[in-house]
Amino acid sequence: MKSKTKTLIEAMQILANEIHSEDGVANAAIFEASERLSEQQKRIAELEQELQKSTDQNDLILDEFIRVKCLTRNTEIHQLCERAHIRMRQNVPVIERNHRMQKRIAKLELWIERA
Repeated sequence: MKSKTKTLIEAMQILANEIHSEDGVANAAIFEASERLSEQQKRIAELEQELQKSTDQNDLILDEFIRVKCLTRNTEIHQLCERAHIRMRQNVPVIERNHRMQKRIAKLELWIERA
């Protein structure tokens, strides 16, 4: 069973302090690994927030294209809005699909570990 990243980081920090090695290399390596995990965890959280903001912004822009399309009878503007709308809607499902697949993979890995 996988430990939570936070638990793993804390365990590595404790190990870095408690392991006794003559030259201190093991302590330094374990501590550095815990620091890197911590930095990566923070960066992942930041990227997830950026992705959510980007998705929200994309939704707002999609709404704007729909409004522009409704406000004019110009067929060229309609076509431009429609193409932009289609392209943007194609981008969001790819991101959402990747996120769903990552969750499914994690569930399958957990199921395999338990089997």
